[in-house]
Amino acid sequence: MMNQAGYTGGAAQVADDYSVTDNGVTYNDWFLPSLEELNEMYSQKNSIEAAAGVTPFGANYWSSSEYDSNIAKSVNMSSGDDIDTNKNAQLNVRAIRTFSGGTGLSDPDTGFD
Repeated sequence: MMNQAGYTGGAAQVADDYSVTDNGVTYNDWFLPSLEELNEMYSQKNSIEAAAGVTPFGANYWSSSEYDSNIAKSVNMSSGDDIDTNKNAQLNVRAIRTFSGGTGLSDPDTGFD
């Protein structure tokens, strides 16, 4: 997405630029989740929101998955619905780091959407 001709910034750039320092360790390897990763987050929403220090989900979140050059996939985290959204829309961004848990998602060896 960020390597496409004409890309000038957006949700993927916001996630890529995100950085957190915790106990002197800086984590700057964040990225915009794919549609599948957001769907997995929705299925684990209650557990994620119960974790200390985690901001509860809002409504719609961008994914890195695209429908075409003008439309990207987003997820309504209140209902779990996948939505085709015009890339000019303003939605929430939930940057993530690589995680595991048997889903096969976020595996750098297999690539991302």
